[in-house]
Amino acid sequence: MSDGNTHDLKVVFITGSGRSGSTLLDRVLGQVDGIFSAGELRGIAERSVIGNRLCGCGKPFRECEVWQKVFKDAFGGFDGFDADRFIYLKESVTRTGSMMRMASRLKSDTVEEAVEYTAIMEKLYRSIAKVTGDHVIIDSSKYPSHAHLISQNSTLQVYQLHLVRDARAVAHSWQRKKLKNDTVKPEYMPIEHPVQSAIGWLTWNYAANVLPVRTDSKYLRIRYKDFVRRPQEMAALVMEFLEEKQLPPFVDDKTVRMKPNHTVSGNPARFHNGNVKIREDKEWRENIRPATKFWATLIGAPLLARYGYFKKSRRSKP
Repeated sequence: MSDGNTHDLKVVFITGSGRSGSTLLDRVLGQVDGIFSAGELRGIAERSVIGNRLCGCGKPFRECEVWQKVFKDAFGGFDGFDADRFIYLKESVTRTGSMMRMASRLKSDTVEEAVEYTAIMEKLYRSIAKVTGDHVIIDSSKYPSHAHLISQNSTLQVYQLHLVRDARAVAHSWQRKKLKNDTVKPEYMPIEHPVQSAIGWLTWNYAANVLPVRTDSKYLRIRYKDFVRRPQEMAALVMEFLEEKQLPPFVDDKTVRMKPNHTVSGNPARFHNGNVKIREDKEWRENIRPATKFWATLIGAPLLARYGYFKKSRRSKP
C-alpha cells in the first residue's frame, strides 16, 4: 500500500441528481475485477453505521465481514468511527448551500471542516482498497460538492462521471411510491414535489458542470438514456475514460452478469444479481402528470437544452 503521498488509488465519483440511475451504473462498472462498487458513501454514517441497513451482500451492515475489516483498518472498528461528527461535517461542507457557495466561488468559512471531512473519506477509500485488493472505487454519492472537496484535498486519482437523466423522468420518479428493501421495518422512499425535484435537478447538474476541480482530475458526462439504450457501448466508453482495459461481463448487448456487491446505499436494484437485463424506462413518458411535466420542463429548460433533450430524433428517409 501507498504511504498516501502519491496518486495510486482511483476514486470514481458518479455525480448528478437523485433518481438518475447511478446505482445501476455503479453496479455495472463494479462487475469488473479490481473495481469496487461502494454505493453512496456520503451517507454511510446515518444509513449504515447508525441505521445498520442492509449491505448489498444482504447482511446488516455491521455484520458484513468486508465492512468490519474496512472499519477496523481505518478507525479501529465501528466504535472508533465518530458517526455524529461525520454527519456534522458532511452537512457543513457538502449540503446544497455549500454547493452554491462553491459554484459562485465565494470563499468558504468551513475550510477546516472540509479538510477534516476529506481526510476521513480518504482513509475510508484507502482501507477499502487495502481490504479488497481493488484499485478503483466507485462512489455514487452524487453530490458534486462531495466529489469537489475530495478532489481538491486528497492525493487520490479522481474521476468525475457526471450522469444526467431527463429532468421530467427524474421528477416523475420522485412522485412514485417506492418501498425500500434495505430496512428492518417497511419504509418508503421519500416523495418530492415536482418544483422541489426540478430545482434540485438543476442545482446538482449545474454544480457538477461548474465546480472547480483539481487540474489532473478527469470528467466525463453521459446521459442515462444513452446508457440504457446502448449499455455495452457506453460501458466500454466509460472504461476507456477510466483507463481500464477490462469490460463488464455482458451476456448480450443489454444483459450483464451481476455478482453480489457491498454497496452501502442506493436504489433497491442493488440487490439484483445474476443475469440482469438493462431496460429503458419508458413508463414516465406515458404516466407523467401534466403539472409534473410542466414544472420539470420549465425549471430544467436551460440544462435540458444544453444536454440535448429538446432535439427531435432524426428519422431515416424512405
